[in-house]
Amino acid sequence: MERFPDKDHYFFAVYDGFGKEGKSISTSYNDAIQTFIENNVKRYTGLNSDKKVKSFFNDAIKDAEKTIKASKPEESERSGCTFCGVYINKNMYYGINVGNSKAAIGSKKLGKEDEVNVSVFADTHSLDNAGEKSRVEKVEGVTIKKADLQTPEHHPERIYLDPEGPGCTTTRCLGAFKYKKCMSNEVDVH
Repeated sequence: MERFPDKDHYFFAVYDGFGKEGKSISTSYNDAIQTFIENNVKRYTGLNSDKKVKSFFNDAIKDAEKTIKASKPEESERSGCTFCGVYINKNMYYGINVGNSKAAIGSKKLGKEDEVNVSVFADTHSLDNAGEKSRVEKVEGVTIKKADLQTPEHHPERIYLDPEGPGCTTTRCLGAFKYKKCMSNEVDVH
């Protein structure tokens, strides 16, 4: 985020676009969520628990989805993005994730300058996650693992709603409104 409300609170995120209009959609989500933060500074600076952070960013996403669905209805039908970020409130950090991106944080080990502790703080929202796969199948999303025609390796399992491929590999995303029947936009906070 280019414009921070103050010096004790920070938000950094990566929006990874997919589909034909993925770059445009990911940029639009970045702008919309940043605007939501700027318009809700008092609430933003009071985020001090997983529950409050999750509620705030779910509200930010709902607001952004309304804006993007209205301003880019065709582009956002099949294109979307994943979202992985960190919110920092003074000395606390909260990992925030929607999609199949992972995030990690590293810190130097005390007394050992050449060693680093690394903690992964984002769950992968993909069909490799049994809970996510079960949720998709409960709402009649079809999951298929197809072999690549050029090589014997398998590509990741994908969600299909109809025969018009290529399907989606992530079970949560922003945008891609055609797939919302079985894809969630709810954030996980770690």
